[in-house]
Parts: sequence; structure tokens; C-alpha cells
Amino acid sequence: MLNLLAPCQCDLCGLPSGRDIDLCIPCEGELPWLGNCCRQCALPLAGGGPLCGRCVVNPPAFDQCLAACTYADPVSQWVQVGKYRGDFSRLAILASLMSRALARLEDPPDLVVPMPLHWRRRWRRGFNQAEALARELLRQPRLEHYRLRIDNTLCRRVVATPPLPGLEARQRMRNLQDAFRCSRRLGGKSIAIVDDVLTTGASAGELARNLKQSGAAKVQIWCAARTPEPA
Repeated sequence: MLNLLAPCQCDLCGLPSGRDIDLCIPCEGELPWLGNCCRQCALPLAGGGPLCGRCVVNPPAFDQCLAACTYADPVSQWVQVGKYRGDFSRLAILASLMSRALARLEDPPDLVVPMPLHWRRRWRRGFNQAEALARELLRQPRLEHYRLRIDNTLCRRVVATPPLPGLEARQRMRNLQDAFRCSRRLGGKSIAIVDDVLTTGASAGELARNLKQSGAAKVQIWCAARTPEPA
């Protein structure tokens, strides 16, 4: 009834979307969908190999990254307005794109864990975008049959790391060492970490390492976008 009274309009072309999100099907088809990519970290690849060079030489602690799109316009804009302006109006679009990437999930996780923020950064922002994205993701019709469950209390970010963009890889790893803490043993459970974008994978890798030290058998990363090249 709400769609009949106030139909959704496409955020890109401005026409009625004909669906319950602000994105029409033709514009959705033109998005920077992630194509050939590394099977472990989802880094876009030009060649046909299964893994990128970094994952061959120094694989991350997480087992797989499932991303919907490449981090480019307009997806990057949708991520940024949520993270830096607190505008969650495009969150349903991002969650819908992610649900397409996850629709054929063969081994659903036992728990879904949003990427934690340190309490100080969360207090300044007033929200954790990863939590909001995870909640929206689990409402997607494509994923309802998995009966996924979010756990916001399993992990905490106990070190207030400085902003990571602009730092070299070694600096990121040094700043993130022991940045997370898991509250209980996981006894072989599988975990999916939800975040908006995976850049170098430093934060996700450190959280995955902590989860595996706490007994997780498998850790995946679910994100809306993957950067084309590590920063």
C-alpha cells in the first residue's frame, strides 16, 4: 500500500523504481558489480588466477570475502553518506546488493558480527554503520531462509586506532595489533563479519585472527564493496 501511495524513486535516474528500494532494475544493472576477483580477499583481478599475489604469499586470517561491487561511484557515495553523514537512506540499497552476492551461500554462518567500533568513535558518530547494515541485510527476502542471527556483544574494539586511510600496510597492522577482544569461546562456530567496504583487509584480518584464536572454525567477510587496489 505504501508503494502505491508513495512509490520509490530510483536514486540514480529519478524514475519510479517499481520495487521497494530506491533503485530501478536498469540502473542496478549498470552498477560496478564485482567481476573476476580473488577467491579469498575479493580483490578485483585482471587475470584468471584464483588468488591474488598477496593471498598467495601472506593469506589473511579470514577464509573468504564476499563483496557485491567494486568501490566506485555510485556505490562509494552511498557508503560515504551513511558513514560520514549518518544518512542511512541508501542502506536498503546496499543491503539489497549484498543479498544478491549472498543469495547462493552454500554454508551459512552460525553468527553474523558487525565490524565493531571503539566506544569513543561510536559515541562521536552516534551509530555504527556496520551494525545498521547488518540489520538491514538480515531483513532481505533473499536471506530469510538462512535464519541468520546477529551478535553485537561477541567482539569489542578495545584499542582506539587512528583513522587507517593513508597509512602504509605495516603501520595499519601495527596499530591494529590486539585491537579486538572476543568475549567467549566459539567452539568451532562459523562467523560472518559485516562491513560496508573492505580496503586493505587489515581490520577484518585482525578481527578474524582474534575470532579464530577464540575457537572459530571459519570466518567470512561480507561487504557491500571492495576497493580495486589496496590503499
